[in-house]
Amino acid sequence: MIRLAALFPEHLNLNGDQGNLEVLSKQLKWRGVPCEIVSVRTLADLEQRFDLIFIGHGSIAAWSAIEGEFQSMAPKLAELIRAGVPGLSIST
Repeated sequence: MIRLAALFPEHLNLNGDQGNLEVLSKQLKWRGVPCEIVSVRTLADLEQRFDLIFIGHGSIAAWSAIEGEFQSMAPKLAELIRAGVPGLSIST
């Protein structure tokens, strides 16, 4: 099972980024690879096993709304990436 972490999908979806993650999930499933997208909104959510960490693009207002929680997650995100979990972050 491929597990895709979508950080703050309600906030970080300015350019339809979450739709692109859905397409990736569908492509994997069509090829017989089980896949799920997991919404990550808290530090505790990051304690799960993930195969990819996805951070979409968000407006200044969206980032302001999640800034505190994202900052609390930053050390854990860095730890996961150092441990080899790939990440994809969308920006302008």
